[in-house]
Amino acid sequence: MGLARHLISLFGLFLFSVLLIVSAAVIFQGKKQAEEQSILQSEYLLRLIALNIEPQLNVLDKSELELLLAQNAKAVPVRLLALTVEATDDLFYQYYQKQEHTVYPAILAQQISPVSLPIRTVLTNQQGQQFVLTLQLQPPVLVPFIVELLVFHFCIFVVFLIILILYIKRFAHSITQPLSALALQSKALSHKHYPVLKAVKSVKEVESLVVAHNEMTEQVKAMISELSERLELAKKSLYKDELTQLGNRRLFIAQLNQVLFENEQHAGALVFIRLNQFEVIRQQEGFQVARAFMEDIIHLSQLTLRQDANVPLYRVNEYEFACILIDVLQDDVIDLIKHLALEFVELQNRYQRKKQVLIGATVFKSQQSLSEILIRVDDALSMAKKEPHLYHFNPENSMLSQVSAILKSREAVLQVIEESVLNFCQQKVMLSDQLNVMFAEVLSAFEFQQQAIPAKLLQSQAEKFSCVEYFDKRIIEMVKSAYLKNDLLLPVSINLSPYSMMDEKFTNWLTDLSHTYADFFSSVIWEFDEASLGQIQNAAAIVHKLQSLGSRVAVDHFGMGENTLKMLRLWHIDIIKIDGSFIHDLGTDRANWSFLETIIQLAHSLGIIVVCEQVESEQESNWARQLGVDGLQGFQIAHPMSNFNLRS
Repeated sequence: MGLARHLISLFGLFLFSVLLIVSAAVIFQGKKQAEEQSILQSEYLLRLIALNIEPQLNVLDKSELELLLAQNAKAVPVRLLALTVEATDDLFYQYYQKQEHTVYPAILAQQISPVSLPIRTVLTNQQGQQFVLTLQLQPPVLVPFIVELLVFHFCIFVVFLIILILYIKRFAHSITQPLSALALQSKALSHKHYPVLKAVKSVKEVESLVVAHNEMTEQVKAMISELSERLELAKKSLYKDELTQLGNRRLFIAQLNQVLFENEQHAGALVFIRLNQFEVIRQQEGFQVARAFMEDIIHLSQLTLRQDANVPLYRVNEYEFACILIDVLQDDVIDLIKHLALEFVELQNRYQRKKQVLIGATVFKSQQSLSEILIRVDDALSMAKKEPHLYHFNPENSMLSQVSAILKSREAVLQVIEESVLNFCQQKVMLSDQLNVMFAEVLSAFEFQQQAIPAKLLQSQAEKFSCVEYFDKRIIEMVKSAYLKNDLLLPVSINLSPYSMMDEKFTNWLTDLSHTYADFFSSVIWEFDEASLGQIQNAAAIVHKLQSLGSRVAVDHFGMGENTLKMLRLWHIDIIKIDGSFIHDLGTDRANWSFLETIIQLAHSLGIIVVCEQVESEQESNWARQLGVDGLQGFQIAHPMSNFNLRS
């Protein structure tokens, strides 16, 4: 209820109370005066009737006297007129007339009308006989008078009430209008608007309040402006990367949290770009080259993101960048990272030495855990390092995501390595004539608590937590057991992490094992990923160490790493396995043909065996033979064979 209604109700109740009090006082006073007037009138009429009757007591007989009394009674408003013999109290004559019914309620007339009391006088005839004359008048009819009085007072009340309402409304408006303006001004302040109120005509206190509120608004405006400037400067220093002027990790986490937990529901994707060898580039080629390479990656990433998604790029740490895609389809995300990967390949041609850039992506939904999403994208980066094109997409709710929840710490990784069930199979690598087996690669899979664990992911996590030597040791032990049971197709190739060879205990263990099982080691080919081996400064020493144990060394995904041809001469390896992406693109990119011919010719000149992997069609196998490769591997050549199943 508004102020005007409150005041009208209050003053209306006050006026009504005054009306009731005045009306009651008037009625009480009128009733009192009517009673006094009735007594005087009764006495006067009684004297007149007595003067008229008393002389006739001796002249008229009873019937004539009764007629005279009746005439006198009807001449005035008599209620009771009686004549009695005083000595015997015998009734000589009595006249009684009941008050007529009125239109007003009887109880109202009874309460308001005054009661006329009977009065008496004594009459004496000539014989000395005394009579008592009793007179009672009808009560005066005051109800019409009272009603007229109430109507008059009510009309006065209505007139005063109308005048009061008009005045109160005007008064209330002079109060509420500036108060409403103050309320709107306060609401505007909460929305960072700063209106100044015009001067108002009201009571002095309200006018002072408006002036004070305007002054406060100006002060708040100045204070907010100053704070905004400070906040902008603080935000720039807090949320901007000083070197690149990109949003930093703090801003990235804040934006991602906002997308995940705001009111609107979103589905999106997270894309990470990792300069995998940035520290090596800075140490070997200098800060200027590393800085230029980073700037090229940033520029290329921003250009591609603006074209494909129009989203900002964040620098989340020294050599990792990220972007948040909102409300995108999974296929669009895959297309984007493919586009980025192709752009990065083009960028490599501008530099003398190749520089590895990994791309990992995953999808997310609102209300998902931030740490879970970051783990998935980190897993994608780990898997990208094993991929030929150096990018990997980790879909939501994939088996990889479930595995990531298991491999979240070093202790968990070690537990999986030690307690998993190992499943082995072998894939043949055939000579180019496809008639004879060159060797067979061991493909392993871990199963932990009925959950399949991809070997590549487990190896990546083991490298991340610096315990990959336990991973490789477990596989070597199981392959050795298969060899002792004659369940192994020989020669056999085993994937090995170069980081294991950097562990002294593992190297000593492997050396002791080679002394015990020399025949086994002479049948083993140790396979390294070119990109992983290229990150190790003493890669040539590792290759030489394994060769000294009686084994051969092969490099997988050859051609995808840094300075491929240079490393071919320095590492003195025995076998190279050319990445299948070169064969896949021969139909559309003939430049790869010259590149492959150069690699194969150089390898053969150094006495290195060349295998083409990931051959998936008859056309690709024909191209590989035309190029002069020594061996072929892929689904077109031979599928993995599960001819044994070893369990711990």
